[in-house]
Amino acid sequence: MDQLKKIRYLVPSSLTALSVYFAYMAFLSNSVVDGCWYLLLCVVMDKLDGSSARLLKATSQFGLKFDSFADAIAFGILPGIILFNSSSLMPVSSHWVLFFKGSGFVYVIATFARLYKFDRLASQGSGDESFFGIPSTLAAAIFASYGVAFGPYFSQVDKIYLIQAMPLIALFLAILMNGTFPTLKVGIPEKKSLQLLQTVSFIFCFIAIPTRQYGILLFCIAIVVLFITIFFGRKKHGKKRLECVNNN
Repeated sequence: MDQLKKIRYLVPSSLTALSVYFAYMAFLSNSVVDGCWYLLLCVVMDKLDGSSARLLKATSQFGLKFDSFADAIAFGILPGIILFNSSSLMPVSSHWVLFFKGSGFVYVIATFARLYKFDRLASQGSGDESFFGIPSTLAAAIFASYGVAFGPYFSQVDKIYLIQAMPLIALFLAILMNGTFPTLKVGIPEKKSLQLLQTVSFIFCFIAIPTRQYGILLFCIAIVVLFITIFFGRKKHGKKRLECVNNN
């Protein structure tokens, strides 16, 4: 029985470790697009480790801390490094090079701040149905899916605006992560039609990301999820304020 219990806790922790591994592989890659695909794999692992922990009832303090550590690496440091590597696609004398590197640093700090606030709320046992600001996982998914969708065009001189948009998107996401507006948690919808749509979307992502296909569709899905979390979060929890966060 003890062995089964250990295995049960091992499943989500192994998935979290895979997230760190994919982030490590991205660190070793000098390709912006390759790094973004690895970042999307980290997003998949983050979804799977949380779902498996709840399904197996294998949540633990170690698992929560390990997950936060993995999130800081995958969704904070990794996007910053991708932005740093992206600066090499700009002319050396361009001020954009400094802007890329600076925005990467800002994004890392913004993600750490976001994770800190979330961990403080989680440690207090908050069972609220909303977040405040978008999750770092969603921000990373939007950033990475943009990279895989438009990355093949980054080297084309006449489409330099596509690569220049990356630091702007990163700064915008950094603001959204630390926003004071309520956002809806991505749970299981009540309507069966929405449950079916969510299931199909998840299956599509779990197939498209490991096989590195349909980058444009992945970016569209990420934008739709962003809209849903913000729009329905404000609609359902619009009157709430960040009193619990501001008091800490």
